[in-house]
Amino acid sequence: SLLTSRSKGALHRELAGLGAGPKGARAGLLISQLLTHAERAGDRKEMLALISTAKELKRPQEEALGSALMSFLEGDSETALARADGALKAGRSPEGSPTHLKLLRVRAIALLQCGGEGEAAQAFHNLRRAAKRAGDLSMVCEAHLGLGILQVHVDRIPDGIREMERGLAVARDAKNAAKEAKILSNLAYSRFLVDPRAGIATAEEALTSALACGAT
Repeated sequence: SLLTSRSKGALHRELAGLGAGPKGARAGLLISQLLTHAERAGDRKEMLALISTAKELKRPQEEALGSALMSFLEGDSETALARADGALKAGRSPEGSPTHLKLLRVRAIALLQCGGEGEAAQAFHNLRRAAKRAGDLSMVCEAHLGLGILQVHVDRIPDGIREMERGLAVARDAKNAAKEAKILSNLAYSRFLVDPRAGIATAEEALTSALACGAT
């Protein structure tokens, strides 16, 4: 979407310009995307500021999403899982909204990191279905990537590679260069386990893609 491609500065300016009074869904959308920027950068200070902003604007789902992502940054997957579960059960974000899909993603990743491979696989499948219904191709890519990583983790490397390649095809069709670079970097490692030459070639492709979109 246009929103997901906008800069951090542009998102902050729009959020600041919403004016007084209830901010509603638009504020939640902006905070959700700013949280994505903070997650990519590993910026804990920005994450804390956004959690505070969400609380001030009475956006509990974005506050919960930020808190779950902060737990990831602190290496606490169990707390991230609990926070994502709590927010999803509260049901305050419309199904298929950006915040809802990101909470599904957090839950799936946390389940994988906590050792629940079966539950994690189901969670990634749920994310993919929800993202497809919502038309959110970025999250469709994330679901394919997560499933691919899970397959590699349980030593089903060819299946993992195929799953990542599906996500890569979606990213390329959507012209999402940042997601393409992210998937390629994971695909490089997975291919290297089977064929070192193919892995190195994919790593070079991943670096070229990352440099082209400024994702390094």
